[in-house]
Amino acid sequence: MREWFFALSGWLVVAALTFWIALPYATVAAVSQPVAFNHRKHVQDVGLECLICHSGAATAARAGIPTTAECLACHETLETTLPEAKKVAAYGVRGEEIRWNRVYHLPPSDTIPFLKPYASKLRFSHRRHVSAGKIECVACHGKIAGLTLPPARPDPPIRMARCLACHRERHITTDCLACHRGAVRRGRARGTPGPGTSHCW
Repeated sequence: MREWFFALSGWLVVAALTFWIALPYATVAAVSQPVAFNHRKHVQDVGLECLICHSGAATAARAGIPTTAECLACHETLETTLPEAKKVAAYGVRGEEIRWNRVYHLPPSDTIPFLKPYASKLRFSHRRHVSAGKIECVACHGKIAGLTLPPARPDPPIRMARCLACHRERHITTDCLACHRGAVRRGRARGTPGPGTSHCW
């Protein structure tokens, strides 16, 4: 009877710890946008390349979003009565930028208490992946080109396991220093491995 009790207690502790660690990743709030942007219309129907609107993906860490003026470069000359196109035109008349809400955020490792001493802002560069690595947008952003409404959450979600699988498939380094430089430097002072050693999970 005692063995059964201790086994059950152990599994409950494991389940509680797993839930506690995974909670920051599971509770990604849904995001709404001021304009119901239709990716499928722009990408598949019209044939626009992703880099036309997200030009920073080829040259900078962030992909960026188009300005209102860039949207109106097409929409001012298009005869359309679509409500969402009218919203874009209204922003232009008011001289305002469309306040898009950010959907993709890097995993919040600093919200997990016992990882705080080792946490740092994860380094991610679109340029390194798109221009240097020749990675297609679909590899990380899935079926976004076929969506008729803006995504409410990252789909597929950002997971370290996916990043590692992609790196291994392409024979790219999985050394922690490649993406978590600040975290490893601080950790090394506490006795964690230095460069050339990978303990990524």
